[in-house]
Amino acid sequence: MADFRSNRNVLFSCKYHVVFCPKYRKPVFNPPIDAKLKKLIQQVCDETQSELIEMEVMPDHVHLLVGCDPQYGIHRLVKGIKGRFNAYNEWHWDGDGTAEDAPAEFLERITVNFIRHKYDRALEEVAGRVGIASAVQAIRAKIYSAIGESYPALADECSRQLMRRGL
Repeated sequence: MADFRSNRNVLFSCKYHVVFCPKYRKPVFNPPIDAKLKKLIQQVCDETQSELIEMEVMPDHVHLLVGCDPQYGIHRLVKGIKGRFNAYNEWHWDGDGTAEDAPAEFLERITVNFIRHKYDRALEEVAGRVGIASAVQAIRAKIYSAIGESYPALADECSRQLMRRGL
């Protein structure tokens, strides 16, 4: 019998075979990039509570066998993996740069956005019960305030994003 998992109202066993490759199928997933990609995929799967069953990184493509909550959706999981890897590669693709070489503003923006996106699902749930505009404003303001308090180094970036959104 298959191993079933459940969330609040669904019993499921969804396994997906995902294959993705870089543009023109260029062989770019060579060491040390392949090791970093494996680590990033594992992190995203852990954060989304998805089950990483198997992973194979070839120089020109990646095979994943993952178990994912159908209500979360495989498209969000793949988007998260690709987004995290692309943010990493913005400074590392040529193999010469490191995160320390990235401008501090870029790293702060990425960090704040990453933390904020973790709460987007809660935002969508609350928005259905009260007016969407008021829910978005109230929760975003609380999230940015919490990030600013928890991470004082990011307080200026949080304030900037609050001002930009008119909150």
